Amino acid sequence: KILHRDISGGNILILPCLHEEPGGSYIEWSGLLTDWEMSKPLPDGVAGEASQPERTGTWQFLSVAILSRLKEVEICDELESFFYVILYYAVRYLRSNIGDGVIGTWIHTFFD
Repeated sequence: KILHRDISGGNILILPCLHEEPGGSYIEWSGLLTDWEMSKPLPDGVAGEASQPERTGTWQFLSVAILSRLKEVEICDELESFFYVILYYAVRYLRSNIGDGVIGTWIHTFFD
């Protein structure tokens, strides 16, 4: 069990692969989490208070608890980071009826 500790949009690679069959075609998506230099073995038991004076990771995608320096990184923090990556790319690239200026302002306010 390993904690990545730097989940961000730049560390997630996603590749679509088109499969054609007699009944039709479909896209199969594959993904890879890269840049494991900051990873750390998952400690057994409950995490305590933060033991490092500095944090690793891309701060725009860090969990609230890690940004607040309340504890060491746990799996729930990694999942929160994945959520923020999905949120960022969904708001930025999915079609909507919201104006680009509003979206840009929201992204800047939320992530920066």
